[in-house]
Amino acid sequence: MAIDKKIIAIAAVALIVIAGIATAIVISNNDSSSEGYTIVDGSGKEIKVSGPVKSVVTVNTNVPKAMKILGLDDYVTGISNYSSSNDAKLWEMFHPIFKNAKHMSVTKNMTAEEISKLGVKYVIAPVSSMTVSPDKEKAYAELGITVVKLDCFGDKMDEDFKTLLKLCLGENVETNDAYEKYVKMSNDVINTVITKASSSSTSDKTFLFYMSGKGFYNKTSSLSEITEKIYGKNALNSIPNLDLNGVTNSAGSDGIKEQVIALDAKTPVDKLFIRGSSKVVDAASAKAFWSDDKNGLIKQSEAYKDLNAVKSNEVYVLNTNVMSGPLTYVGYVLIAEASGIDTGYDVSKLISDYNKAYGFDEATTGMLFGTSDNCNTFKEIIIE
Repeated sequence: MAIDKKIIAIAAVALIVIAGIATAIVISNNDSSSEGYTIVDGSGKEIKVSGPVKSVVTVNTNVPKAMKILGLDDYVTGISNYSSSNDAKLWEMFHPIFKNAKHMSVTKNMTAEEISKLGVKYVIAPVSSMTVSPDKEKAYAELGITVVKLDCFGDKMDEDFKTLLKLCLGENVETNDAYEKYVKMSNDVINTVITKASSSSTSDKTFLFYMSGKGFYNKTSSLSEITEKIYGKNALNSIPNLDLNGVTNSAGSDGIKEQVIALDAKTPVDKLFIRGSSKVVDAASAKAFWSDDKNGLIKQSEAYKDLNAVKSNEVYVLNTNVMSGPLTYVGYVLIAEASGIDTGYDVSKLISDYNKAYGFDEATTGMLFGTSDNCNTFKEIIIE
């Protein structure tokens, strides 16, 4: 009997030792700090990471939203917004969600010293629009702070989400349950919209998509690409010798005004989509946006009042919050519905479900407005 107990005791010790060795092996395999690994950010830059990153500062709005969706909100140590005019409002929205995050200076003012005080070595910012300037990026690098550029919107959003997971959780992590849940929810809507759009007779139609205060979106922009999946072709493509390499062409510059008006006179543009600013929340603000001194399209050129889309009441102002970022799939629905395609979705419910799933408080109304009187009157289009 004594022998049996001794054998059992030895066996138990052996199991503990083996378990300890096995645990050590697992930890060793998951800890990449000795060798590190490489991620590729949205700008194509290869970045060497010594091991999983537990603390980051985010820039703009899409990146922190992506972190929350992926269950990485505790990794956000600081949040920097891109404009002093809406900084307080954005912080009011993000502060209850990101409990560990410090309110950083707006991006153009955020210093390397401010970031370094938090012990943070990585700043995650958009690739080009409202991003960290080259001078700031250089100053950050001098204190060992790396800028990782990810847009987290458009067709590369899934890829950007995976890069975030790899950066924060390790080289062997490509997806997690939160990622799979979001991608399914988003793709189900997008695929349904595209399927319904493919059966509509709008492939020979044309559109212009105006970006608030800047100009018409070119074919290289995500919103132009999305719209072409749903409705017709970007009319700018028909203008000979027009440089379409950038994201936009200024609607107010000499040359583009005359060319757009001449094009419309020859081959009428069927629809005019306008990406509204954050101030567009109701019919009155949609109308004001159309003629606003700073952002309004007709302030770029009064001649735009005579576009065929204006005369035929085919002008639509869309909420800026669903035109990029994690709610882009709702943008697909809005563009389709404005194009006369019944998607079968209730936009308010889609956004409510998103808010419930991720703890956001995005507005569920004021998403889409259309003109009924040559842009003298706008009304909200409710999709349910």
